[in-house]
Amino acid sequence: MKRSSLITALMCVVAIPEFSGQAQKQAVLIKELQPVQWLVGTWEAKLRNGSSARMEVTPDLGGTVCKLRYEYLDAQGRPGWSGLYNIFHEIASGTIASLRLDSTGIQSHQVLAKASPDRLVWQSYQHTPDGFQTDATEMTKVDDDTLTVQFVHRIFAGERQPDIPEFTFRRVAPISVAAIRALDEGWSQAYVDGDVAALDKMLADDYVSIDEQVVATKKQEIEAVRSGDFRLLSWESDAPAQVRLLGDTAILTWSGTVTQETGGTEATRKMRTTTVWAKRNDLWQVVSWHGCQVTAD
Repeated sequence: MKRSSLITALMCVVAIPEFSGQAQKQAVLIKELQPVQWLVGTWEAKLRNGSSARMEVTPDLGGTVCKLRYEYLDAQGRPGWSGLYNIFHEIASGTIASLRLDSTGIQSHQVLAKASPDRLVWQSYQHTPDGFQTDATEMTKVDDDTLTVQFVHRIFAGERQPDIPEFTFRRVAPISVAAIRALDEGWSQAYVDGDVAALDKMLADDYVSIDEQVVATKKQEIEAVRSGDFRLLSWESDAPAQVRLLGDTAILTWSGTVTQETGGTEATRKMRTTTVWAKRNDLWQVVSWHGCQVTAD
């Protein structure tokens, strides 16, 4: 903007890499880890209570380790329980295993008990404050973009527990730099058009903007547009905006010339801005914007 219990919770979020060139070549696991190759990517599941779960699976250390990061998000898109699995080839036993550490500090060990081209069964062992726990995680490939996860044979402190209903994960395509730029252009155009409805959708409820030393909330900004107190008249970029993609977050930096009207006074300024976009409940929204005027040397 140019102005002022899923793999004990395969509920995951994390950086979404854009594989290209050399990075594409590195996105392949070593031969011993090939049974889990089809998991590589970013996945999302919608849960019954309106919350969601996401996981990202990426090769690391030249494909000798596969990292599975997961996070649970509540109905408002706020992060909750999370953790990391390091999947590796256990040379001593000749099996694929993983070690997990979650955000509560609990560690666990998993062994790939069964593997086929479209099904993985992990046996999990862990000590919790309530006692020793074991379960099996069944991951089934429905097609290239869909997998199901179910937790079965759950035993806590010696007692059998009910199986957890099956969850369906769908592959999430990473957003592109061009798409974030287009979103940002659309956001700017909404100010030019005075489109309050579009702004209400694009701005996150916790959105905050800082223009020099003036801080504004979503409510304040929309009211300024609605009342006509603020109007964006035009903008001209010095160069294409720079975009950093960090999973469900994108940071866009821009510089150029802005003409705007505030309180009936028109002004043209040379500016540098930083906009933070975040994906929440399948919708990319602006959560933060900061702009400062650039003075001539």
